[in-house]
Amino acid sequence: MLYQNRVGFFWTGAFVGLFWFYWISFSLIHYGFWYLIPLALIAIMLIYGFLFYLCAIFENIYYKTLALFGLGFVAPFGFNWFDWRLFLIDTPFRVDMLGVFVCFVSIALFVSLKNRWRWASIFILIFALEFHYKKAHFLPNVQIIQTNVAQSKKWEPQFLQPQIDAVFHSIETAILENKSLIIFPESALPLYLNHNDTLRQKLLDYSSKIAIILGALTYTDDGIYNSSYFYSNQKEQIAHKVVLVPFGEQVPLPKFLRDWINEVFYKGAKDFLTAPKPQDFKIKNLEVRSAICFEATRKELFRDFPKIMVAISNNAWFTPSIQPYLQRRLLRVYATKYETTIYHSTNGSKAGIITPYNGVLANYFNKAWNSSM
Repeated sequence: MLYQNRVGFFWTGAFVGLFWFYWISFSLIHYGFWYLIPLALIAIMLIYGFLFYLCAIFENIYYKTLALFGLGFVAPFGFNWFDWRLFLIDTPFRVDMLGVFVCFVSIALFVSLKNRWRWASIFILIFALEFHYKKAHFLPNVQIIQTNVAQSKKWEPQFLQPQIDAVFHSIETAILENKSLIIFPESALPLYLNHNDTLRQKLLDYSSKIAIILGALTYTDDGIYNSSYFYSNQKEQIAHKVVLVPFGEQVPLPKFLRDWINEVFYKGAKDFLTAPKPQDFKIKNLEVRSAICFEATRKELFRDFPKIMVAISNNAWFTPSIQPYLQRRLLRVYATKYETTIYHSTNGSKAGIITPYNGVLANYFNKAWNSSM
C-alpha cells in the first residue's frame, strides 16, 4: 500500500470503510428508511476514502506511514471503531499504540531499505513484543444472560410481556442455581422502568436473594436516559449512559441540522441525555464499572482503571453482520489495555466474560516466574 498514489489510497480507504462499517447502515431498516442504505454506504466510503487520501498527500513513504498510524486516533463524529490495535489481538505484540507504531515503522523500513538491510528492520519488532502479564479479576458465581429478540419485535407492545416474563423466569432459575449476580442485556426491559413501580418492587423483592443488573430506559422531565439498573439487598441504583452512539442516540451536528434529522428520521425525538461521569456498582465489596454497549469501547469509561466492568449491549440493530465480532475484539483491546475484566451481556450476539489478553511470551514468563517462587 505504501507504494500507491493518492487515488490508490482513496479507493483502499473507501473499501476498508465499506467492509469494516457497512453494518452501520442496517439501523435505517428499523426506522423505515431501508431505501437509504445505498446512500449511507456511499457516505461511509467517501469519509474513509477521504481520510486515506489525506495520508498520501506526501510522497515520502515515512510520512505516509506516520499518517496511516495517525488514522488510529481519528474518530469521525466521535465514532472510534477504526482501530489498528484490533490486528494485534491474538499476536505476541503489545496491544497498544506503541505496538502499532513499532510494527508500522518496521514495515516502512522493510519497504524502503535495500538488500540485507531490509531484513534487519524485522528485529525492530522486538520492541513491540509484550512481556507484561495482565491479571484478570472475577466476580463469584455470575449468570450472564444472552437473549435473541429481533429488533423489529423489541419495542412492539405485543412482545413486551413475553420479555418481562423471560426476565423474571431467568431470575428465578438463577436463584435456584444459587447464583449471586445475574446480568441482563441493554433494554432487557424495553420500557421506562423508573415509571413502573410494580416491576421495580418485584425486582427489589428478588434482590434480597440475588443481585440483578439489567438495561431499561429512564424518563425524566428533562429527557430520556439509556440506563443500567442495579438491584441488591432491596436497594436500587441507576447508572445512566455517559457516551452516546453517534446518529443512534445523538446527532453530532450543529443544532439546525440536528433538529432537522431528529424530525425527519426519528419522528421528532430528541437526543438522549448523558450522565456527567461513569458510575460504579458495589458487588461483593468490589467496585464494578457500569457500561452500556458503545461506551464500553471508549476510554472515558475506563478512567481509574476499573478491575471489573459490566457491559450490556443490544446488537440486534446490526445482526447478522460483523458488528458483534468487531465489538468483541474492541472490548478485548480495552480489557487488555486497562487490565479490566468485562462481563458482557448481549441481545442478538454472543455473551460472555472478556479478560485481558496475554500473548504467548507474557504467559511463558508468568509461568516461569510462578514456578521459580
